[in-house]
Amino acid sequence: MLEIMDRSCGNVLGLRLDGTLTAADYAGVAPTIERLIDEYPKVRILVRVDRMPAVEPGAIWEDLKMGRHFLHFGRMAAVTDLDWIRRYVGMVGAVVPMPVRHFPVAEEDAAWDWIKQQERGTGHDDRS
Repeated sequence: MLEIMDRSCGNVLGLRLDGTLTAADYAGVAPTIERLIDEYPKVRILVRVDRMPAVEPGAIWEDLKMGRHFLHFGRMAAVTDLDWIRRYVGMVGAVVPMPVRHFPVAEEDAAWDWIKQQERGTGHDDRS
């Protein structure tokens, strides 16, 4: 299941992944992502994962298709206590052109603060 979190606002989209991830889950959030990309120069994504997800093959395909929007993402945060995701975020953060961070579940509020904060040194943020 992939659902939009209530704290999402403006160009910040929070997603909660729990249980099995399906192609239908992507179909449920894709219109919101598309709308945000149309409205904002950069979309910021926070993903919370509470337990090891199962992923259906159709979801993998939808995830690959979502990659076409990669350059529209301005910042990404992963909130989880799963160690393999923490390590994965570290590897991804080393090769993508945006800030990417991991936060433990106990620090979810800090993750929201970070994902929403202004870009340093620019005097502006990417929400306009």
